[in-house]
Amino acid sequence: MKKFIFLFTSMLLTYFLIDNLILSEKGKFGNFKEIVPEKYRSAIRYYIFPHNTAKLYKAKSKLYFKKMIKKDVLLGEMIVDHDLVIRDNLLDLTFLKKSEKKISENLYLKVFSLEKNKFLRGTKLERPGSAYIDFYQGKTFIVSTIGIIGFSAPEDDQFHFKQIKNNINKFLKLKHIKKDRRIGIKDIKIFEDMIFISYTNELTKDCWNTSILRAKLNQKELVFEKFFEPKDCVNEFDLEFKNSNDIITFSQAGGRIIKFGKNHILLSTGEFRLRKGAQDIDSSFGKILKINLRDSKSEVISMGHRNPQGLYFDEDNNYVLSSEHGAAGGDEINLIKVDKKEVQNFGWAQASYSEHYCGGRAGCLKKAYDKYPLLKSHDKNGYIEPIKYFTPSIAPSEITKIRDKTYLLSTMKDKSIFIFSLDNKNQISTIKRIAIGERIRDVAVNDETQEIYLSLENSTSIGVINISSLK
Repeated sequence: MKKFIFLFTSMLLTYFLIDNLILSEKGKFGNFKEIVPEKYRSAIRYYIFPHNTAKLYKAKSKLYFKKMIKKDVLLGEMIVDHDLVIRDNLLDLTFLKKSEKKISENLYLKVFSLEKNKFLRGTKLERPGSAYIDFYQGKTFIVSTIGIIGFSAPEDDQFHFKQIKNNINKFLKLKHIKKDRRIGIKDIKIFEDMIFISYTNELTKDCWNTSILRAKLNQKELVFEKFFEPKDCVNEFDLEFKNSNDIITFSQAGGRIIKFGKNHILLSTGEFRLRKGAQDIDSSFGKILKINLRDSKSEVISMGHRNPQGLYFDEDNNYVLSSEHGAAGGDEINLIKVDKKEVQNFGWAQASYSEHYCGGRAGCLKKAYDKYPLLKSHDKNGYIEPIKYFTPSIAPSEITKIRDKTYLLSTMKDKSIFIFSLDNKNQISTIKRIAIGERIRDVAVNDETQEIYLSLENSTSIGVINISSLK
């Protein structure tokens, strides 16, 4: 009996000490990080101490995170924990008007920043707040990379997003978002009372693709179900070149969704850096896919893409514009003719104006160029030329239309927007760069107010530009 009491008391004492190291308001988390190896921290915090999960943090955790944000020390897993507190407690999100600045002649950018309950998890950097925007029936909708979903009615000096309870964590699980910040939601599209969300999906263990969830729109609770899930996946440990570190990357997932006529949507997919998928017609990777809304069946309308993150279907002119990330340089704007019966091929990874990364490893580079030569002419080698390419890289995100045959392209690395127009031969006649000063993850047009909304990553903000001012 004495042994039992001693053992029980020792366990309680150990439990208490570790618990206080894990989530102490005195900032002792760093001690825990020094004592416990990184690969074991999540398991200890979420399974041995389940009361510290996001749903049960409540006042203690909010105070803790508030202090840590003020000290600017939230990193890695703590960022995810912080965003889970916001999501699982359905905290409201308020973006207040912070500034209005002139960005070009007669063009002003209004910036609304998230001051309260600021979500932090970004796709690229350690601490931006990546989000996607859409509009429906007079309301603005926003979704973060881990499934914080909210809606806001129009207001002059702020956006007050009320969160919607949802079951995204059934599909995008904690182990996924803890694994890699690039794993997460890739886009949102709402129409006909349905909300579609693309995400990085673990189809089988360690094997991934880009899939779509769908839910009936409800402002109180969204019950998502799988809508489109390719049968193929890329194993994260696949190596195209032996003795190299050229493994797949979750940042090359694509994921843009757009409405395509009455009965279809389009989905862009990246090749996850398994380059051979882009030139395999039977693979779902490196494609623009046309998906039937009734039965979820898909067909390829274009291939030979590396990582297309922008899509716009111009119904008036009957073509699709896509923006695509190259490797080192060679980002592209492509025009896909939708009246063509054959699948259009844009060349990756045989033709490209970019160069292979391979981290400067000579052996890897030789093997990469032997298999994927990145020929500097698409047309001469049987592929379709981009209507524009950018070297060095600008990291393009979304494309949208301003007026007839004039479009806006947003960028991340270049922290700018490009306004470009097409001539009667569908070639770029004019293009103008306008600096914004932040990474732009998404762009959406509010048809009712005739404004363009920008999802600004570095400050977790919403930028607003009046369309009529764009020349």
